[in-house]
Amino acid sequence: MLQQKRIIARLAILSTLSVLATSTFTTSVQASMPHPPSGALTKDIVITATKTKENIRLVSQSVEVITAKDIEKLGATNVTDIFAYTFGVDTSRSNHGTALQIRGLSSSHTLFLIDGERISGEDTPQLANTKVLQRINISEIDRIEIVRGTGSSLYGSDAIGGIINIITKQSNQKSKTILSYGAGTKRTMSSLHTNFGTTGTFLGTLDWHVENQLKANNPAEASGIRRNYCLKGSYHLPHHKNQQFDLSLWRMESALTLNSRTFKDIRHPHKGFINTKQLFNNSQNSVSIRFSGKTNNNEYVLRAYTNTLHKHQHDFAASPQAPTNFTVLQDTDTSTYTTSVLEGKNTTFIGDNHNLTIGFEIKKQFQKSTRIGNPQTVSSIGMPNAALKKAENEFTNFSHALYVEDIYKISDQLWLFPSLRYEHNHNFGNVIIPKLGLTYNITPMWKIKANVGKGFKAPTVSELHMNFFHHGFYLLGNPDLKPEYSISYDISVEGQNGTSFIKMTYFNNHISNLIDFDFSHPIKNAYKYQNINAAQINGIEMEIGTKISEHWTGKLQYNWNDAIDAKSKHRLHNRAEEVASILIQYHDHHKNPFHITLMGRYTKNYLYAIHQNNKLYSYPQFNIGIHKTWNNRFSLYAGIDNLFQTKLTDLSILGREYRVNATWKL
Repeated sequence: MLQQKRIIARLAILSTLSVLATSTFTTSVQASMPHPPSGALTKDIVITATKTKENIRLVSQSVEVITAKDIEKLGATNVTDIFAYTFGVDTSRSNHGTALQIRGLSSSHTLFLIDGERISGEDTPQLANTKVLQRINISEIDRIEIVRGTGSSLYGSDAIGGIINIITKQSNQKSKTILSYGAGTKRTMSSLHTNFGTTGTFLGTLDWHVENQLKANNPAEASGIRRNYCLKGSYHLPHHKNQQFDLSLWRMESALTLNSRTFKDIRHPHKGFINTKQLFNNSQNSVSIRFSGKTNNNEYVLRAYTNTLHKHQHDFAASPQAPTNFTVLQDTDTSTYTTSVLEGKNTTFIGDNHNLTIGFEIKKQFQKSTRIGNPQTVSSIGMPNAALKKAENEFTNFSHALYVEDIYKISDQLWLFPSLRYEHNHNFGNVIIPKLGLTYNITPMWKIKANVGKGFKAPTVSELHMNFFHHGFYLLGNPDLKPEYSISYDISVEGQNGTSFIKMTYFNNHISNLIDFDFSHPIKNAYKYQNINAAQINGIEMEIGTKISEHWTGKLQYNWNDAIDAKSKHRLHNRAEEVASILIQYHDHHKNPFHITLMGRYTKNYLYAIHQNNKLYSYPQFNIGIHKTWNNRFSLYAGIDNLFQTKLTDLSILGREYRVNATWKL
């Protein structure tokens, strides 16, 4: 009852604010621009929400687009910098990396894609997607599309909460080279992007990126070097100008170090701790080949790709005689994650009222690791005396799927987006995932959007087969796990006219069979994955933006998440209850522009939990950035994040951070 009253109270307050905002919005827009907009905006075309090109104002789901120009103005040296300025995506940092949450759902419920392709990586709920952003070359990015809400009917497992699709720069006919150098509190960065231009019917690009993660910024984060290389090419068939082959080769290498502590005797934790040094040597390779074409009534794509991540970890302890000399090899681990996919789709344009897309996906996921084995028995493979003898075990998971989607124009006012996916997983059998979206144009300025759909997430190899001894604890998988399922719906009201917009959304997610560690295992210090509970997440999103004057624009956003355990009614950990943000930008509109970005964010009631101890944090953060272009070729950025020195060690918020970035276009 109390929970319902809280929801009703917030809805009432926001409804009142919305009415006031709506009247202000309508009056100001009608006064400055009496006719509704008729043309598409530059950031209006998106491809992730429907797997086809569509106008962002038309698609029923909530989508945000971040372009390469936006990234340049922010002076970002790493993809994680970008999300510090992004509304509707909550980030938190730790020694695991950067975790992102969409609508109160954890990183493991968000599907990360690069050019629509899945990325191999860590697959436990605690680590999933926390390191993926750090491994991406920022100089390659053309745009980022963020879809909030379930996408399982088109993308299958892992897309319960939403989708983040990082779309890289494509080759074009004009040759150019872009050099960048960045430095700051967290890292230094150098990058190169080269577009070769046209050579007959061939187009190509080359990207190179080197990043040095600095140790002084956060002792809980690994430091060291990370390198990215990418070569892409497009070949247009000489006698079929609407058909082409695309090839992409990508490699990442990293050598990182983390100073840590562990038990002197992991069999007897009461004997105290010793200092350790962890060395991480990782590499990732991706190969993709794609054939695409179009006719007057069809667009089709056939693609095959494979992505492999190799991880090697060595833990060294200090000797008793030299406590700062890390020479004693205490433990070692290796893991290999491979995702291989064959997929295709065809979109048929049926008259003026239907865009029908039919597609398939065949997926193989392979893992070979010292951290997986038979979870029914507790092994001693993690003990120090066996550190050099640890056996690797391997498991493979296959799935295949068919999906169909229609973009159905019933009238000029009403559009429907039905979609359906059938997927067969070799471990769990068959699943059918439906979804229905709706966009209704009330007036040329106002729209109602609604979505209802099912989502699912299949247990990963680690959740099924983990057998890992880590710092005195046994972490065990469970081959009897069931997939997680979700029922989600949302409804939005959007208004846009000229340079002003408003959007209000209510969403509701119910997730059953939620997978997490069960701490009641009969073996001491052993944690086993179980389907232990269900989650209920309700929330409200509100966003208002306008052009304040010729040079100034502003945007306000408020998010409220009520994320609880459906059985105990207790709040879910490591989430904020409320987040309010403001973004103000200045642009002088000169030939060589000068740009200022000011952002403030207030986080309320972030529930932090560690070792079954809960803490509530409420805190502000303010960022400022200045970007200047000279001669259309050289630009310089300088910025300060966390301007007023908020410090919260538990949340890895460690005070003010600086960064500068210079870009040369040759």
